[in-house]
Amino acid sequence: MYDLVYHSEKSRIAEKMLEKALLLSKDDAAIKGAFDMPQYLELNDEKLLSQLEKVTHPDVKHLVAIEDTKRLYEKLPKEKELQEPDFHMTTEFLDALAKDADELSDNLSCRLNDSLKLEAYTLICDIVTSKAPEEIPIDDKDEDGAPIQLSSRSKVVASIKPASVLRIYVKPDCTKAFKMDDLEHKLKELVEGPFDFVTTK
Repeated sequence: MYDLVYHSEKSRIAEKMLEKALLLSKDDAAIKGAFDMPQYLELNDEKLLSQLEKVTHPDVKHLVAIEDTKRLYEKLPKEKELQEPDFHMTTEFLDALAKDADELSDNLSCRLNDSLKLEAYTLICDIVTSKAPEEIPIDDKDEDGAPIQLSSRSKVVASIKPASVLRIYVKPDCTKAFKMDDLEHKLKELVEGPFDFVTTK
């Protein structure tokens, strides 16, 4: 149920668009003030969106247009699971993935746009990690009286492992600003090459 709701395509894209708008607006006085006490206690989605719409950063305007379906980013058709043999990932990359997939996604977004000479967040990388079932006790007890886990009785449940999938969202009017072959080549280079941390500009 978690994956069906939280990872719904349109809601996920809208969330990532707002996330990037906030990152680009982090130095704006009004946005910084909104997260200070006591203003933070009164902050809600409507107020935050209203503040973001006033930000003068040139790349923020299209990111906050989440209510206009024509301006909502589009998911590129090819998504790849971050696993061998599709990607030969370095230890540094795998460590970053385990530590914070959202931060790694933003890192990839910045570097991918830079490498393709695109404006900030023309492309948004998003690493979506599915959840494996947590402990699910059943009614039976073991010899020590401890609950027996469903995974010990079900091979299907026991075989479910978290999987990380890399998706790319693109600004609607920029689908022809790059070649898919170039994007895939650059993305593979970034995932497999030396891992450099790049912060949002």
